[in-house]
Amino acid sequence: MNCVKTAVACIAFASSLATAAPALAQATQGRVFFGVSAGSTDIDSGITDGLINPGSGTVDGKDSGYKFYGGFQFHKHFAGEIAYVDLGQLTYQGNFGLQPVTNGRINVSGLNFAVLGIVPLSESFSVFGKLGFFAWEADGRDVTGGIPFQQVTEGADISFGIGLRLDVTKNVSLRLEAESFNINSDAATMFSGGVMVRF
Repeated sequence: MNCVKTAVACIAFASSLATAAPALAQATQGRVFFGVSAGSTDIDSGITDGLINPGSGTVDGKDSGYKFYGGFQFHKHFAGEIAYVDLGQLTYQGNFGLQPVTNGRINVSGLNFAVLGIVPLSESFSVFGKLGFFAWEADGRDVTGGIPFQQVTEGADISFGIGLRLDVTKNVSLRLEAESFNINSDAATMFSGGVMVRF
């Protein structure tokens, strides 16, 4: 999956919802939603396996990331959501065999499809959990033994998270979330905050 393609797919999805929103407004009573969030991310160092010798050099998986999403709340307690997620960049250096590895970086992004379970605690405040799958791409680049190297891997794995939603007005909400995205046998976490608009 190419990152550009994932972004285009998410934009197309959002556009289709926007086109349908006027016709659905009366029936859904503000259940179509869009949002954007940003925050801190942490990608497991195990994602560098096969790129550097285990334990050699340094790996830094902490970065910032963002996502934009759209969805439909089809029940008071349930919603479906699709999001384009950019988990930022992990950097690394070390050795591969006897060769030095420098300027290593892995960018992770993809599409996340999730079902949300929502528990209203008051008229304006609710908590939610989410479970889905993450169609991801990891684009790794470095210089090994003086030669530029690139490796792109992709897959689809489980994702899950929890969050809080505060309704500021009838159509605008604030969301705080903690999410985990599996990447093969490793994982990336994202703690984010953002704004959601309902139609």
